[in-house]
Amino acid sequence: KDHKILFTEPPFAPTVLSQTTNEVIFEEFGFNACYRCPSSALSVYQEQVLEDEKSDEFDETLPGSDAIVVVDMGFSFSHVYCYYKGRAIQPATVRLNVGGKLMTNYLSEVLSYRQLNVLEDFQLVTKAKEALSFVSLDFDKDMISTRRKSSLDQCSSSILREYVLPDYKNIKQGYVRNSKEDDEIEKKILAKGEELPQVLKLENERFAIPEI
Repeated sequence: KDHKILFTEPPFAPTVLSQTTNEVIFEEFGFNACYRCPSSALSVYQEQVLEDEKSDEFDETLPGSDAIVVVDMGFSFSHVYCYYKGRAIQPATVRLNVGGKLMTNYLSEVLSYRQLNVLEDFQLVTKAKEALSFVSLDFDKDMISTRRKSSLDQCSSSILREYVLPDYKNIKQGYVRNSKEDDEIEKKILAKGEELPQVLKLENERFAIPEI
């Protein structure tokens, strides 16, 4: 009862859901105070209120702004928020039925067409996506680097990555191949007279799907 709680919730949530949440927070768990807000408000708070307390990991050259757009992507849908001077503009808040699930399903289709049939392995593709995906800071440069191939038919090592698929015998969980320890594991598998596990090679799929 001596504790407070910060609770984030999506916009357009049904009133009944909010009331039920209040009952759980105050009656079942016994918190004495609760602050509710969308998760985007915390991003705006970090950007505006704590701007003077930014650590070295933030880019100090980026100018502050009164107007901020926050894109909050979830599993099944995404929200786009517009803030002006720290306050959300409710009529400008938009919900899009595009989320991580749609992106994973489309990535599964692309990988199945290009390499290996993984349409039935949603969790496997999700893990590969989470392990290898990144936001490109220079899209054109990264796209050009993925098109370059040397005489040995090898792509730029800065983009190309291999995700080793589990065979549930020697390898219980998939992983990104990037160390000498992985080579030792493969040598042990070959020493047993067994085949190496299959791999997914992700290159431009890590930051974009060019067909979109």
